[in-house]
Amino acid sequence: MVEMNTGMLATQALRRALETMAFMGVVEDDVALEERVPEDFLAAAVDFSGPACGTCRVALPKALGRALVQNVLLEGPRDDEQVADAVQELANVVCGLLLPMLAVADEPTFEVTVSRREDCRDRAVWDHLTGGEGTQWARVDGWPVAVQCIVQGQGG
Repeated sequence: MVEMNTGMLATQALRRALETMAFMGVVEDDVALEERVPEDFLAAAVDFSGPACGTCRVALPKALGRALVQNVLLEGPRDDEQVADAVQELANVVCGLLLPMLAVADEPTFEVTVSRREDCRDRAVWDHLTGGEGTQWARVDGWPVAVQCIVQGQGG
């Protein structure tokens, strides 16, 4: 199957998601390799099938995850579980905003899986995320963020 580069569409979806749900701005920017430290990142992925099949991923630093939770919840403590849940929810929202951009008029329905956490310390996961053609890096409130949508084929 041929993979389609959907990185720019994924960045648009990320921008809409963060502006709407967390009042955060996304700036497309080159992110230096030394800022991409797997141990500092949390990631979540959502698989989808329908008119196109693939995976949508979001990875961001834990510190940005805490800021995301702060912007959404406003009050109360922020624990690691809430931060990881927020990254999963962000992946869900990004995927939900992205899929209509991939739909064809006569077959607009997609099925999506429950979002899953991915361990960025796993070298295979990190290399797939950072080396993928569909990966775009941006900055959110100064923090580096990766968003990826790989479409692996039509229909499914």
